[in-house]
Amino acid sequence: MSTVLERMTRISLFTIAAIVLAPQGTATADARVDNVFVAYTLVAPVAQVPSGLLARAVVPAGGTCPVLRVKKGSGGSTAWFKVPMSERRPPDTTYPAFSAVRVCEAAIPRHSLAARVLGRDIPAHMPSRIRRLAVLGDTGCRVGQQDCSNPDRWPLARTAERIAEGKPHVVLFLGDFFYREKPCPADQWQWCGSTPEPIEGPAPDFFKFSDTDYSWLADVFIPMRPLLAAAPLVVVRGNHEACSRGGNGYFLFFDPRRDTANVCAPSVTGGPVPVNSITPSWSADLKIRPDWRLRLAIVDSASPEKRGDYDVVSYGINWAEAYRPFFAQAAGFTAPQADVESWLLTHRPVFGIAHETAPDLCLGAASCTLWTSVPNQSAAYGLLDNYSLILSSHIHLAQSTQIPGQPPQLVLGNGGTHLEAEVDYSLPLAGGPLTGVKDLPAWVTQPYPTATSSWTDVRFGYAMLHPGKRRGNGDGST
Repeated sequence: MSTVLERMTRISLFTIAAIVLAPQGTATADARVDNVFVAYTLVAPVAQVPSGLLARAVVPAGGTCPVLRVKKGSGGSTAWFKVPMSERRPPDTTYPAFSAVRVCEAAIPRHSLAARVLGRDIPAHMPSRIRRLAVLGDTGCRVGQQDCSNPDRWPLARTAERIAEGKPHVVLFLGDFFYREKPCPADQWQWCGSTPEPIEGPAPDFFKFSDTDYSWLADVFIPMRPLLAAAPLVVVRGNHEACSRGGNGYFLFFDPRRDTANVCAPSVTGGPVPVNSITPSWSADLKIRPDWRLRLAIVDSASPEKRGDYDVVSYGINWAEAYRPFFAQAAGFTAPQADVESWLLTHRPVFGIAHETAPDLCLGAASCTLWTSVPNQSAAYGLLDNYSLILSSHIHLAQSTQIPGQPPQLVLGNGGTHLEAEVDYSLPLAGGPLTGVKDLPAWVTQPYPTATSSWTDVRFGYAMLHPGKRRGNGDGST
């Protein structure tokens, strides 16, 4: 892998320090926090949260929201202050899928030194210098394909402990928390790890949700609790958080904006979920050194679904045209500045390589490798010049790819869910991305060049990224 990374000359800020299988770890207990399931800190748009940090807590339903306690300093002394937390209400039309918990939130005041919810410490500020970034994605347990009770088959809890032990300054989550969207197959009950069933109501008031509060507890909050408390989280929405899948839970628990809990809610009780919406792009700055900032531009690529990955037009929606304004919006955040390096974070890779066994996609061959996702490649065409790295997940493996003239693509979709097949991930024979694709948008003048390097590893893991000793130093090791 180091040979591939040395070729990625445009990774000028961080080097890959670890893409590893996480071993067993330990977690400490606090008797005072029995009445809170989990508390965590999200990196949020500063337009809504001036400090850029939003505290969330998930507590049992029935009580009131707790108080956020923050410590601030002035004149050489410090004192604790109370900040009320307000309820982030699930939409009424999702009842009773999210009726067992209460979600509470509060903006963390600027210049806070420490923060605590019901005795549980949570990150209160961004470090003045970022030295460690943890990166992972695609973490949930896929019911019917994984043994959710076996940590060797679903190692998320071990991975979360290992990441927390590494003391990251920020965690980048690249999408797809939620996979427990189907009932446990009757012949695989021993694999399901007490997976809660999806909710389906009786006629005539029919309703159906693939995600519920209990399934989010099982898939995310219980196994990831050490990680969630370790550092502020930058969260990217994945396709498993599309409205037709885990969208209601995602917008209730993890979307970093304060007014988005109802984005995926049916308009009436028992009504259909909305068409998957694209949320606005946003950005966050991390301070690496006094004269060096890392700007993260986040683009929502949760749709299209299923086979639409390989089509420019799918399900009656031209996804390339739909996504184009959001990639343009992100590019506007990242105009070149002397002290700023920019990365693009989007769930579906712009330059990912997937293995397919569908003859209609492989031109009659039994299997092949393909560039995924065509809508992202088209939508982002000509808008990637400001980035030194693209971070994505979606494909369940670790992968790096370099296209001439484009930022390197790093895929980290090996965070815990069912892995891709262990096969040859050679470069697609057709050529560079968009080669051979019909009916390309007018702004695409020609396909991307053929990749000069690619590397793939199909193992569970995550990445820990560290700054180079100087800007422009892209050398590194695994």
